[in-house]
Amino acid sequence: MSNILKQENKASLGKSQSPRLKELDEKFKQNGGTWKEFKLEDKFERVAFKKLAYKKSDLPENATQEYDLPALTCARENQGLSCYVPRNEATILKNVISVAANGDAPAFYQSQEFTILQDAYAIRFKDKELNSSQYLFLTTLLQKVLTQFNWSNKSGWERVKKEKILLPIDKQENIAFDYMESYIAELEAERVEELEAYLKATGFENFILNQNEMFALQSFEKLSNPPKNQKALNKDSDFIGGGELNYPLDDFTKESFTQTPQIQSNISTAPFANLQWKEFKIAELFEKIELKKLNSLDTRNFRVTKPDKEHTIPAIVAKVGNNGVMYYVNKNDFETTSNKIVVIADGAVASGLVYYHEKEFTILHNAYTIALKNKNENRENGLFLAMIIQKSIFELFNYENKPTWNKVKNVSICLPIYPASSCKKEQNADQDHQIAFDFIETFIKALQKESLKQVDSYNQAKIKAHKEVIKA
Repeated sequence: MSNILKQENKASLGKSQSPRLKELDEKFKQNGGTWKEFKLEDKFERVAFKKLAYKKSDLPENATQEYDLPALTCARENQGLSCYVPRNEATILKNVISVAANGDAPAFYQSQEFTILQDAYAIRFKDKELNSSQYLFLTTLLQKVLTQFNWSNKSGWERVKKEKILLPIDKQENIAFDYMESYIAELEAERVEELEAYLKATGFENFILNQNEMFALQSFEKLSNPPKNQKALNKDSDFIGGGELNYPLDDFTKESFTQTPQIQSNISTAPFANLQWKEFKIAELFEKIELKKLNSLDTRNFRVTKPDKEHTIPAIVAKVGNNGVMYYVNKNDFETTSNKIVVIADGAVASGLVYYHEKEFTILHNAYTIALKNKNENRENGLFLAMIIQKSIFELFNYENKPTWNKVKNVSICLPIYPASSCKKEQNADQDHQIAFDFIETFIKALQKESLKQVDSYNQAKIKAHKEVIKA
């Protein structure tokens, strides 16, 4: 939620505010509200914790009966929570802001119980116990302060606490916590409205799985393990899509598989019942796509960090998150493409990340584009294939051993196929390899529905809460 706060300037939270947020901001200023700089150490304190002796590599990535407490590292994904530790001996924290002490210093509001493993710490507001909305607001303001820190300029608290943060204050010069809560409430209400419009436009107002989607989810569970030396997909830990476009596989069977007993009893005759995994060299299925620079000038002279009328094309570099996009360029300066898979080929953390890009983009540096040889990607199989490739290459390569195309093309991946005896044209399977692209597309659509169903539940709760606030 902290990522939805808009960038603030010295006077307000942003130039591109919606009418409702502008009205809120104007009322704040009319009532004497303004912004003031504070040293972080004057308003926040570092939370003490007991150092744990575990190594991250020895800890499970999924909770178990013994290892059930999320542990914080300097990771960007999943709120920085990378693994699980036993509760015994751990300092259990909650309702604080976590800060990575390494890398590009992401900060997260932690609303649930966790502990700290390495390369991170937690801070809390000094003067009072804050609620989630207040901390979400403050986390976004803090994140702007932390943008100056990186691997070579580490974000330890001794450095960070000397920095200044801009906070809203009322006419008595007290920090305007009411304004923070109102701002978050308005943002949430706007996002709820946007979500409703999106669901209506994309046809996902109905989250009920159709028969083929039910079959696809069940068939995924019934797939045999991949060939030796290939990692199996784990519904409790894998995420479809890579990068920012994630669809969790956890819990997607719990409710869906019990809703229609007649489908479950007929699984042997389902269209995806006999799927198997098959191993392919990446080069068998994919080819590298070259995207040329059309302008002879140094790229640093014609790229921007935010899109504008002239710079509308996302440009990919070796970046973690945001699908690798860090800059925007003019369409006339680069060859572009769309509906393709991107491999990040450099970076201490980003090497081996794989993203699917549905819309038009280009490559700036330290990445390359690949495409299926005999079939056009669509959103569903693009997301699936990006995750499969990332799962196969991410742990093989790093900053010293970069995932160049000449190396990656020889790596094997596993894809679901129809057995030769059941591969029929009407099943839309690939004629040469019998790859079950129809299953892949149906499977991803089912996961989208399952994910949106959870979002809708959150959505409805927020609508109810927002109406109660307005009424009050």
